Parts: sequence; structure tokens; C-alpha cells
Amino acid sequence: MARTTKSSSSILPALLRALSRFFTWWGGELAALVPVGLRVWWRESDRIVMLFFDGTRAVFEQPAGARREEIYTVELGTADPSLYRVETSQRLLQVAGRNFRLLLCLPPEQVLQRTLTLPLAVEENLRQALTFELDRYTPFRPEQVYFDFRVIERDVSQKRLSVELAAVPKSAVDQGVARAAALGLAVDGAVLAAELLQHAGDCRNFLPAAAKRRKPSARLWRRAGMAALSGVLLAVLLAIPLWQKRAAAISLLDPLTQAKAASQETDALRDRLRKLVEEHNFLPNKKWESYSTLQVLEELSKLLPDDTFVMQFDFDGKTVQIQGDTGSSTSLLEILEVSPLFKDVGFKSQLTKLQGTPYDRFHISAILEAAPKPTPPAAAPDLASIAAAQASPPGQGAATAPPAAHPPQPPAPASVKPAGKP
Repeated sequence: MARTTKSSSSILPALLRALSRFFTWWGGELAALVPVGLRVWWRESDRIVMLFFDGTRAVFEQPAGARREEIYTVELGTADPSLYRVETSQRLLQVAGRNFRLLLCLPPEQVLQRTLTLPLAVEENLRQALTFELDRYTPFRPEQVYFDFRVIERDVSQKRLSVELAAVPKSAVDQGVARAAALGLAVDGAVLAAELLQHAGDCRNFLPAAAKRRKPSARLWRRAGMAALSGVLLAVLLAIPLWQKRAAAISLLDPLTQAKAASQETDALRDRLRKLVEEHNFLPNKKWESYSTLQVLEELSKLLPDDTFVMQFDFDGKTVQIQGDTGSSTSLLEILEVSPLFKDVGFKSQLTKLQGTPYDRFHISAILEAAPKPTPPAAAPDLASIAAAQASPPGQGAATAPPAAHPPQPPAPASVKPAGKP
């Protein structure tokens, strides 16, 4: 149980670090698509004023893209710096506004910079690790310098971390902060001018604690408002296609209803037409689906031999029974079974020998084979022609012919042998 808890506690920080690295990379990729001016404005929570001490001069400048613009210079000389407090404050308020960040720009020769390669595992407590090992990487002890760092590369495959470390003696920074305080100004950070122009508010700050002393200004509220406006615009951007699709769907409801009604009317006309055709063809179909009496008599007349005489013929539409006398009783069944019209041919009763004659009395029954399917009727007129005929005034347009039935065919004459004996 303890092992499970330990593994869970180690997975969560690793997951948070991975998410942080992902969003950092993603933000950097998106930032490249944003104009430089807007990107710099977004990175800065306040307006930046750069302070340089050049001998006895205090020079105030502002970043303007990749260059600097001088806004005010104070010649201190041997005079008391407090004499310039009011004039300096008014000048900075006039040029930079009320909410600005005053950053002390250090000379590059006073800053020691070094690129380090560290294990990736120390990233979670990187500042603490650098503090412990600072005397190994610099000739100073931690209490002698201010330092800051920037992660420049992560190699996950090699589990390596590249860090750019910068350290500056505390005496150099404290002296500049004291001279600014003499002018009545509070320093918000100590930076390198070149790095400030390149990275704006994301540059390394050797006074991180001092940078947190100022309260959030109204510029933060403007940034929050801009973020809220971006969220609203994004919601509108997602909602407009849905609204357009909804409007398009609503506009199609009436045509869909009309098409559905027309389809139902067409189906009703088709059903009515089919019923009329079925009713019209009922009797012809019944006729053509069964054999007529004349057809059965004709078939018997062709098959029965000359020495066979029929005295009684019974036909109910499905079965045939014939009675009579024959001189070919042995081959009579075979003769009738050859016909495709009869099946299950057999004697209904035993043969009876007629005394004094060569004939036998027979009684045969047979079942008729299924009648062949009738020829399909002529195609019924389509619904379009019916509708056109109904819509046209009387006396105009082509008349619609009724559905065609099976044409009647006269049966062939049957030759029935007379009953009696030769």
C-alpha cells in the first residue's frame, strides 16, 4: 500500500511538469503568429522604464521594439540627488504614465553568464539546486550574488536540461538601487538591457523579490478584459455556424412538409391505380390461371386411342374423371401420363371385362398440372399522364386508356369421339 502511494505521489508532479512544458511550448509557437508590438504589450503588466547610471548621469529610456528611446536625463554631479526627486517623478509620470515598471539596467561586464547542462530531474527544484551548487559554477558564494536563470533546451531522450545562468555581485545591484532611491524611485528589478529588448517582460530579473512589491495596475485589468473579449469572440465564432445551420434547417421545414404531403398523395394515387388494375384483371386472370373444359376435352381427344370411347366426363377445374370402354386398357394410363396436362393418373376402380366384346370398362381420374402463368398485362399509364389528363380541360389532351386486361383467346375446337362401339 505504501509503495502504491509513493508511486502515485511521484507520478503527479511528473505529469504537472510535462503539462507545463507542453503549454510553454504551445504558447511559444502561438506567440510567433502574434505581431511583435502586441506580443510585447501582452508580456508586460506595466509600462517599462529603463534606468542607466553613466558616471554622474541617470538616464531614463523606454524600449521601442529592438531599440531604446531616451526620455529623460538627470545630471547629478555633486548635488544632492533628493533635489531632483519632484522633477524626475513629474517627468516620468508625464512620459510613462502612472503605472510603470522601473528596471535597473546593469552593464554586461558586471554580469557573469554561463550555460550549464544538468539532469532533467532537478527541474522541479531548479533554483534551490542552483543555490546549493552556485559556488561550483561561479567564483562567488550564494550570499555574495544575485542570480537568475533561463531554461533554453530540454532533451527528454538524454534526460538533460540546458540552463543559462547569470549572476551579478550584490554590491553592484545594491548601489544602483540606492542611487535610484535617492531620486525617490523604487526599482522593480535589475536586468540586462539587451535581454530586456529581446524578451521584454520575460527577461531574467536579478531582484525577483523586488519585482513582486508593486501591486497589479489597471493594465492587468485591461489584459483580463482583452482575454475575456477573446473568449466571447471565440464563443461567437463557434456559435455562428451552428446558428446558420439551425436557420437553414428551419427554412427547409416547409418544403419538406410540402414534399411529404405530395409523396403521400402520390402513394395514395399509386395504391388506387394498383387496386383498379387488379379489379379490372380479376376475371381475365382467373380465366388464364386455370384450364377450360374445352382445353381438357381437346387434350383427351388427341391422346385417347381410336378403340377408346368416353361415356362420362367429370371436370371440376382441378381434377378430371372419365368413364368408358377401351380396348387398350394396358396402355391407357401410360398414354395419359405422357401429356403435360395431367399428373397422378390412375384407375378409380377396377377394370371390368365386357362379356362377348374385346373391351374393358374403365374409370380413370387425373389431376391437372398448374396452368402456365398468364402473359403480363400491358403497362398501366404512369401517374404523371393521369395527373396531366385530370388537370387538362375537357376535350383537350390525350385521353388516358384504362389498364389493359388479358386479350381473350378463343379456344380451339375439341373433337370428342362419339360414345358407342364400331
